[in-house]
Amino acid sequence: MDRPRNRRAGRTRRPLTLTPTAASTSTGATGAEIKSSEDADVFTIDTGEMRARVSKHHAHIIESLTIGDRIVAQNATLIAIRGRPEPPGVLRDIEMRGDIERATLEQSGPVRAVVKQEGRMIEPAANGGRVWLPFTVRLTFFAGSGEIQLTHSFVFDGDGNKDFLKGLGLSFEVPFKEELHNRHVRFAGDGDGV
Repeated sequence: MDRPRNRRAGRTRRPLTLTPTAASTSTGATGAEIKSSEDADVFTIDTGEMRARVSKHHAHIIESLTIGDRIVAQNATLIAIRGRPEPPGVLRDIEMRGDIERATLEQSGPVRAVVKQEGRMIEPAANGGRVWLPFTVRLTFFAGSGEIQLTHSFVFDGDGNKDFLKGLGLSFEVPFKEELHNRHVRFAGDGDGV
């Protein structure tokens, strides 16, 4: 039986040499660099593809998203829905809104920027205005990209016997500026379902 040939046989091994070079500035895949600035109310992150105004406080985690000179989304708000049991066995939905208490620019480099927002959810005043469910949101932006990576974590500090979370989400206001026949939203799913 023939043994398989070692393909490396016959090759001469040479030492590997590493040579330092001058430092270069890192940029994204498209050559764009992230630019960030801030004022008393917002961080402005420009990825080269998109410009985002991220709140430092208030109810909107993102004030606006702009592509070119056009605002494509604004007033992004964290929402949560609490189901509250009421006698006799009726479940009433209470919508809560996120409130940013503090925000920091955790990372601001040429390729990536990360904004950390911390706050709590607030129930409507008609329901007592309860403030609870502390959260942390991290928004990650990438140079030359219109993508935002959002990580939302929270601590459930409610009563497990009566505070039932039915939903968590993010709500945007989206301006419809197209012709009337193009002002619609499509939902699609796998197969026949939506």
